[in-house]
Formats: sequence, C-alpha cells, structure tokens
Amino acid sequence: MLPDVMIDIETLGTASDAAVLSIGMLEFDPYSGVMGAEQYHVLEVDSQLQAGASVTMGTIQWWITEAAAVFPHLDQSVVLRTPGVATSMVSSFCKERSRIWAHGPHFDVAILNNLHRRMGGSNDCISHHWKVRDTRTLFEQAGVQPARVKGQHHNALQDCRAQAGAVIRAYGVLGRSPAAKMGVK
Repeated sequence: MLPDVMIDIETLGTASDAAVLSIGMLEFDPYSGVMGAEQYHVLEVDSQLQAGASVTMGTIQWWITEAAAVFPHLDQSVVLRTPGVATSMVSSFCKERSRIWAHGPHFDVAILNNLHRRMGGSNDCISHHWKVRDTRTLFEQAGVQPARVKGQHHNALQDCRAQAGAVIRAYGVLGRSPAAKMGVK
C-alpha cells in the first residue's frame, strides 16, 4: 500500500451537495514517484437527487458542450454504482493513508463527505481532516501544473493521474524527494 491517495470527482454542480457523476482515486508515493492501485466509479444519479443532491443548470449546460466521450453516463458499457457503495469504497481506499490529496479539497472532499452522509453514512467517508492536502497550493509554491492528456480532461481517473504526477514533480522541485536531494532529475 502506497502512503498517499489522489481523489478527483466530476459533478452536476458546484455546491457542497452537488450530485456526483464519477469518482477517481489513485494511490501514489510522492517521494519515490511510484503510482499504484486506482479505482474509477461512475455513480447513479437518481438516488442522489431523491436524497436531496443539487444540480446546477449552468453545470448541465457546460457538460452539454463537452465531448460525449468525457461524459461517463453516455457509455453503455459502464456499470453504475450506487452512491452509498461508492462512498464506502472511497472510505476503504483512503483508510490508513498518510495524506489524501485533492485539486481543491473544499470541493471534492466536502462533496464526497456530504454524499456519504446523505446516503446514510454515520460519519464522513474521508474522516481524518488533518490528512487532507490541497494540490493547488503545492503547485503554486512549486511552479508546476498537471500535464493533461489531450482529449482526456474531465475524466476523474485521468485527472487523478495528472494531478498525482504533478505532486511528484512538485516534491522534486521543492527538494522533498530522495531523487531530488541526490541531484537526480
């Protein structure tokens, strides 16, 4: 098990109670640069709406302008997970980790925790708030940005890969990785 997890979500709104379309997670070690196990879940939306999740018309209009290939619910081969099962899987994947990273944790982590509680969870699915880290602050300090794969934006798992890669590069720039300390580029 690698020490860190990157989480990314795609939603139908920007509020903390937004309906979640998909969740991507990736374990990695920012010191060694190793990336490991990953999970990608596409969530069913109806039960989220019945439980009070919100949808923003502007977000719906934005998704309509995106290519169908990046909207996971249009792929008939995708198995939709119930939100409760998905957030329980998030909880299991993040348990025992040193750090939980998100590209704006007040968005991703807050929405996931709210979803978990709306679906009957007794506590937050990411319960150790002191482990949550913000990639945006790190990237600004290190002067790095995620390297997006052309045609692969707005896919939660692809975004996790790009963001974890940028955390690894940032650790190198800031001299936090053993390779950077030894002068290895």
